[in-house]
Amino acid sequence: MRMAACGLLWLAIWTWACGQRAAEHGPADSGAPDAADGGPDSPDGQADGRADGQADADRLLEKVSELPFGEIADIALDGSRLYAADYHGLMIYDLSGSEPARLASLASRGEARRLAVRDGLAFIADGRSGLLIVDVSEPASPRLVSTLPVQDEVLSVAVQGDRAAIGCARIPARIYDLRDPRAWVLLGSLPDRASELAFAPDGLLIAEQPSDDPDSALLALYDLRDPRAPALLGSLLLDRPPPDVCHGANPQLSWGLAADGRYAYLADIYYGHVQLIDIRDPARPEHLGCFSAFGEKVHGLQSRDGKLIAAVDDEVLALDVQVSDSTIEASVSERRGPFDSELIQGIACGDGLAVLLGALGRLRWIDISEPGSPVTAGGQVFSTGWVADIALLGPVALVAYTLPCGDECTPELGGLSALALDQGAVQALCDLRFASSYVRDLAIAGQTAYVVGNQGLFILDVSDPARIELLGGLQAEGFMGLAAAIDPPRIYVVTAGQSKDRLLVLDASDPRAVAELSSTELPVQFHGRRPALAASGSLLLAGDALTGLYVLDVSDPRAPVLVGRYEIPTGDLLLDIGVDLPLVFAAAGLGLHVLDYSDPLQPEELLFEDSPGYAQSLGLADGLLCLGDTHDLVLFERRGPY
Repeated sequence: MRMAACGLLWLAIWTWACGQRAAEHGPADSGAPDAADGGPDSPDGQADGRADGQADADRLLEKVSELPFGEIADIALDGSRLYAADYHGLMIYDLSGSEPARLASLASRGEARRLAVRDGLAFIADGRSGLLIVDVSEPASPRLVSTLPVQDEVLSVAVQGDRAAIGCARIPARIYDLRDPRAWVLLGSLPDRASELAFAPDGLLIAEQPSDDPDSALLALYDLRDPRAPALLGSLLLDRPPPDVCHGANPQLSWGLAADGRYAYLADIYYGHVQLIDIRDPARPEHLGCFSAFGEKVHGLQSRDGKLIAAVDDEVLALDVQVSDSTIEASVSERRGPFDSELIQGIACGDGLAVLLGALGRLRWIDISEPGSPVTAGGQVFSTGWVADIALLGPVALVAYTLPCGDECTPELGGLSALALDQGAVQALCDLRFASSYVRDLAIAGQTAYVVGNQGLFILDVSDPARIELLGGLQAEGFMGLAAAIDPPRIYVVTAGQSKDRLLVLDASDPRAVAELSSTELPVQFHGRRPALAASGSLLLAGDALTGLYVLDVSDPRAPVLVGRYEIPTGDLLLDIGVDLPLVFAAAGLGLHVLDYSDPLQPEELLFEDSPGYAQSLGLADGLLCLGDTHDLVLFERRGPY
C-alpha cells in the first residue's frame, strides 16, 4: 500500500456516461396472502386490522419537498456562447467547436430556473434568492455583481434594452430600470403575477398570468412604452388543446416563453410541444395550434435571428417554424449537444445537510434544516478523479475516488478527500491516496472510513478530517462493495467469484490487523455491478439491481446463513437500500419501496412512494429520508407507527 500526503485538490471537468433502464411501473404487491389470493377467509376483525395496518403504513412517510438537480431549466444564446440555468446556478458553454465545451459554472443559493443575457451580464431568476446579476464578459470567469432582493420567489425574467421584467410567485410582476446593475430602480408593475415573461419588439411584454381554470393559462400582452403605467393591449385564454391536436399538452405546465415580431411561443415541459400564438395584432392575439419540438421535454425557449432556439431533453435545437393557412411545420436546422444534464449518482444526508453527487462529478450541498424548503448551499465540480461514493461526517464530505493516471502509475491510485462545506464555498482539508486500481465503495462507522476497490480494502482514521490516516487493510482482488458495523466492529465485503460471488466477514477490532472470519458463497452473481449493502444487528442485506434483495443472518459471523430473498414486485432495478429495522427502504424503479422485515422470512411491502424520475440512491438521517432520483432530491419526513 502506498500513501500520499494530504494536500489541496485541483478542479477541472470529468465526464462519465451513466445509463438507466426505463420501465413502466405496475401496481405494487405486498406479497402477503389474502382471501383474493386464495388464502383463508379472514374474520371481520382481521379485515379491520388489515385496514388499520394499511392506514398506519400510509402514515409512515410524508413527502415534504422536491429539488431538481443538474437539469437544464433555461437557455440564452449569445454568439457562440450558450448560457444555461440548471436549477443550481449558471453553466456557460462554448459552441464554436464540433462539440459543446463547458467553460465555467457559478453556483447559486436558490433555484436557478430562468435567465436572460444582455451586454455581458446574465440575469438569473433564482427563486427564493431573488434575481442575480452576473458579469459574464469573461465567460470563463463569471462573477456575481449584485442581487436584487425580492420578498417573494422569483420565477422568471425578461430583458430588453435598459428594462427588465421579473415575475414572482405571489406578488405582481415588476418592471425595473437596469442601467446601473448595482442600483436597480423600480419603474412599475403589472396588475398580476406572472410565471413566464418575454419581450417582443417595440416594448411589447408578453406575460403568462394565472387563470381560474386549472386547465387553462392566460396570455396577456402589455405596452411598456411607459413602464410606469403598463397598458393591457389584449389577452388570450389558452385552453388545453384536443388530444388529436397535441397529445397531453397543458398550458398550465408551460416551461418557456419566447416571442418575435409575429408569434409568441409557449413550451410544454412534459410532452415536448410548443404552442404558437399570432401576436401581430396585440389587441387580438390568436392561438394557431401547436407543434412538436422533437423531444420529450422542452426546458426553455429563445427567439433569435428568425429561428426558435429550444432546449429539448439534453440538446439545444434551432427550429425553423413555417405557418401557412392552418398548417404549422417545424424543422430542425441545427442540433447541438448533448449537454451534461447530470444524473444523481449518490447521496449522503445528516445534520441538516444533504450532499448530492452527479454522474459528471459535480457535488451539490443542500441545506435541509427546513425539509419543506431545501436551499442550495453550494456546489463544485470534483475532478481529482472518478468519484465512486460520498459520505458525510458532520459538515465534512468524504469523497472516495479513483485517480486516472494512464501509464504514470500502475495500478491507478485510489483516494479519499475530505471537503469542508461552508456557505457556498468548499475547503479541501485533506487528500489521501493509496494503491487501488478502481475504487468501488465507501462506508463510515464511527470515526473510521472503509474503502474497497479492485485491489482490496483500505481502513482510514477520519477522526480528524484534516489529517486522515491510513491504518491498514487487506490486499485482494475483485472487491465490489461493503458494509460496516460498529458493535461489534465488523466489515462485510462482496468479492467476485468464478460462478457465484462471495461474502467475506472481517473482524475489524484491530484495523491494523484485519482478520477474516468467514468466506461464504452467495446465491447471486453481481456481474461487476456494485451491490447495495447494509448491516443492522444480526442481519445483512444485499441488494442486486436485477434479482432483488437478499437477507443473511450474520449472528454467527463464521457461518452466515441466507434466510430470505425479496423481489421488487414491479421488477424494477434495485439500486440502493437503507435499513432501520424492522423497516427497509429500497430505491428501485419509479420510486421508493418501504418493506417491513419484522419477519425476515416473509417481508411485506408496506408502502410505495412515487418519485419524479427513477430512484437511484437514498440516505437516512435526523427523522428524514433523502431520495435521489435521476434529476431530483426528494425529502420525506418519517412518521409513526414504526
